[in-house]
Amino acid sequence: MGGLSTPFLTAFILAILFVIRMIAIFVSPLDLGVDEAQYWLWGQTPQLGYYSKPPLIAWLLSGSDWLLGSSAAAVRSLSAVLHLVTAALLWIAAGALFDARTGRLTALVWASLPAVGLGSFIMSTDSVMLVFWSAALACLCVAQSYPDRLYRYSAAAGAFIGMASLGKYAGLYFLAGFAGWLLFSCEWRTKTRLMAFLVFTCCTAIFASPTIIFNLSNDFVTVAHVGDNADLDRAQLSVMNLLHFLGAQFFVFGPLAFLLLLGGFVSAPSKDRQKFTLLRWFALPVLGVICLQAVLREANANWAVAAFPAGTILVARLLLDRHARTKRLAGVTLSVNFILSGAITICLGMGSLGILTPKSDPLRRLRGWEALAQDAQAVMSQTGARTLVAHHRAEAALMQWHFREMRDRFSIAINLQAGSDASLAGNHYARSYPVAEDTPRPLLVMTGTAERPPAFLANPRGPVATSSTPISAAKNRTIDFWVVE
Repeated sequence: MGGLSTPFLTAFILAILFVIRMIAIFVSPLDLGVDEAQYWLWGQTPQLGYYSKPPLIAWLLSGSDWLLGSSAAAVRSLSAVLHLVTAALLWIAAGALFDARTGRLTALVWASLPAVGLGSFIMSTDSVMLVFWSAALACLCVAQSYPDRLYRYSAAAGAFIGMASLGKYAGLYFLAGFAGWLLFSCEWRTKTRLMAFLVFTCCTAIFASPTIIFNLSNDFVTVAHVGDNADLDRAQLSVMNLLHFLGAQFFVFGPLAFLLLLGGFVSAPSKDRQKFTLLRWFALPVLGVICLQAVLREANANWAVAAFPAGTILVARLLLDRHARTKRLAGVTLSVNFILSGAITICLGMGSLGILTPKSDPLRRLRGWEALAQDAQAVMSQTGARTLVAHHRAEAALMQWHFREMRDRFSIAINLQAGSDASLAGNHYARSYPVAEDTPRPLLVMTGTAERPPAFLANPRGPVATSSTPISAAKNRTIDFWVVE
């Protein structure tokens, strides 16, 4: 690790990684994912909030669409930029809390994480939230060295967490970590702690006000959606779900890095104990909540990413601890992570997992949408249909994307239910683009091969055509088309 002795070398490595990831984005043959297409669509009409997510990702994509145009690369390039900025912010945070060497290594550890390799290719709310979370953490780390500026740094941290919550509600975990640290571990005077938290909370509320206003005006629909994702109404205790979640963390954080992180949760160099305690408050509560969710129902691997910024600083500090028993293990941590994240970047750039492709092929969901859109356009021209009706969210999202330059000719509608009350629908498309009496007819309805159009669409004719596109070695995406006058 002697090569980390200069800031120039660290910045050079980060820049090279960024360029490689941008190249993968621009050469990849993979279509946008369902969520990416939905976020892009939101960006066409910026609002204070949306059914399933807060608004910041839509605002950012609106800007990138204006600057770079509408393309998959334009949508995704912002994700690589966000993770590069996050690495720089964690460099500042760790450098302020420990020393410059730890700061530089923290930036490299972050850039090496497999989750960051994937996240730098796919535009997600995690990428948006993490950059502001890391900025807030940097404010608190810097405040340790400048107690006379405590309140201004608390205000800045609150503003950043307000912005983080506009990216993803998981940003609000920061409040629990900050409150726990102030209450149980901080050495500041009681009055100082109370004022710092008050300033922090007020600034968070001010900068989070767009999504607060949106939810107040829409019966807290986004908050309700978060509850639906948790699905705790059907809770079933399962230790296996917890083991699956923890096992996934060995991949998304890196196998050796996650071992070091677990070690940093239970022990610390004597000179760094107070600082490790600070970092634990911004990692352990997040992991604890998601582990509980996993036991009660299930939890996706990325739900704990808010723990990664503080966790990365912990790991970097342990890597530089000359007295750590894990020194030899730590020596290969970066190499293992860079191999994993590099393999992810190569596979995404090529659009294939190569010889490692399983039968299920996780990339299949990013293939074949353009061919389906071309087939749909051809059938619409043949039948004279004026509206394409998607029966499922995935088709709605990707057809909206691929028909983006033909909106003056066709419209996209969707209704996933056998009724007409769009306000009760369970996704953005069914709420915003329902089939109604004034929907331009004829309709061209897309269904799976074992499905029929919903019952409220009377007298469907067909299927008049079928589209079948290979999306993996073992699976085709097959869609039937029906006409409704």
